[in-house]
Amino acid sequence: MRRHRKPGNLKAKIGFLAFTLTIIVAVLALSTPTGSQVEGQVKKAVILDTLKPNPAFIERVQACLEEAGYQVDIYQGEEVTVKFLENFPGGYRLVILRLHSALYRDEGLYFFTGEPYTTTKYVYEQLVGDVKKAYAYEGAKPVFAVSQAFIGQHLKGKFKNAVIIAMGCDTMTDPLMPTQFIRQGALAYIGWGGLVTLPHSDRAVAHLIENLYAKGLTIEEAVKDTMRQVGPDPQYHAKLNYYPPKAGKQRVI
Repeated sequence: MRRHRKPGNLKAKIGFLAFTLTIIVAVLALSTPTGSQVEGQVKKAVILDTLKPNPAFIERVQACLEEAGYQVDIYQGEEVTVKFLENFPGGYRLVILRLHSALYRDEGLYFFTGEPYTTTKYVYEQLVGDVKKAYAYEGAKPVFAVSQAFIGQHLKGKFKNAVIIAMGCDTMTDPLMPTQFIRQGALAYIGWGGLVTLPHSDRAVAHLIENLYAKGLTIEEAVKDTMRQVGPDPQYHAKLNYYPPKAGKQRVI
């Protein structure tokens, strides 16, 4: 004799299964890392360095970041070319730009690469002003320098959730540069509001990085403490600042 299931029992089982699935989905949603957490499983920092070598600065910063769980990539001198920047891999949560920079009237801020200048390369980019000939100081050999427009054109979305620390002169003076980095996904941009000497920038930025990645201070706390402890540039009186203002409450570890 065939037994007939009671409709009530079937509905109860279906309801129980639906409830169980709902619980499983909720648990998975809570336990699955967010996008930023997944990226954070391999935390990466990069130092682009075309200035006078300072091994003590590099070692101090690298040691601090590695202690905080970061993989640190370093590119120096003529490794930092226009082509390198065009193909910049992205995926870094910290980008340290130990580069010369200069503010040009009617042209804005440019970052200097380590690539010797020639008229025969990047001709179109030179014509439109994305790339230009630049001198780090009087008597220096010219190198290529790149503008904020170059960053917008070639580095779209390459700075997702990254902190950018720009160590050169006037890196906070032209608002277009920090705005461009934020537009390309950066969490925060930190730089100098005027001319700065290299030894002072090295001291201040090393202190800043330890505040952020060893002490776990917010960006606002880290910058203010750096200005209290290290101070503005003794020769030009430039101060560190950050953008956007809302990034001040962020912690980066």
